[in-house]
Amino acid sequence: MSFTGGDLGKDSPGNLSKKMCTATIRGQILSINCETTDQDGDSVYSSLYRDMSKGPKGVRKVLGGTGKYVGATEV
Repeated sequence: MSFTGGDLGKDSPGNLSKKMCTATIRGQILSINCETTDQDGDSVYSSLYRDMSKGPKGVRKVLGGTGKYVGATEV
């Protein structure tokens, strides 16, 4: 099963962002890939992996980005 969704956000300093994610569930494995674009047009690419049979914890990785996020490993 796969689905795509989006969200608009605002952090505590007031920065705006738009997030688009695609999620896939195969058996007990949840995989999510996201692109988050801030108000300056810079994007962060991230992924989340979780084996749902092992509980609620997963692994999130920042894969990189554009503009101020080039080379980012955490955001």
